[in-house]
Amino acid sequence: MLFKSELSLAFTITLCMLAIPVSAAYAEPGEIVRCESRHGNYTRCESHTRGKAELDHKISNASCRRGKSWGYEDGAIWVDNGCRGFFKIVSRDDDYWGHDDEVDNKERYGRCKLVDRDRDSVIFTQGCRMKQKSSSRVDKYVLKMDSGRKFVFKDTGDGYYISSREGGTVKARHRSEGRSKNIFVWNNWRLVYENRN
Repeated sequence: MLFKSELSLAFTITLCMLAIPVSAAYAEPGEIVRCESRHGNYTRCESHTRGKAELDHKISNASCRRGKSWGYEDGAIWVDNGCRGFFKIVSRDDDYWGHDDEVDNKERYGRCKLVDRDRDSVIFTQGCRMKQKSSSRVDKYVLKMDSGRKFVFKDTGDGYYISSREGGTVKARHRSEGRSKNIFVWNNWRLVYENRN
């Protein structure tokens, strides 16, 4: 009888220990994270990266280009298209692009129109807010729809990219017509922002 009680107590203690939440440790500046795209597939390596990362050295024959075959976002480093390498954590800025010299333009309210270019049809037209964030390393446009949907376009020096739902990033084009109109194009989509005067 005593043996059963001891087993029951041990089982209860084990369940309680499993229920205690454990907060994941963030990678510190200088730490190295290995991440590999096997057989050309997209791979996400959880590193709890809060800030910026850079390619320390490549171990694959395939090229490793930031924004195309590797990047970092949402607490992880990702690789694709055969990129394999060691990545160094270089900052712990809360902004994942590590803006330390960032200058924010004023948020502007306007109207956004999303167009399916293949079908030449308008998916939606609604109010939206656009904010541009610029630094010496990156330009970023954030467009928030009244519905809550958000589009983020980033340029780190080799053109604009937008995060894809499948993971990774997709090349995008941006054209500005003064402060009144901005046009973003990627895949078969076109997003047009027009300022309300």
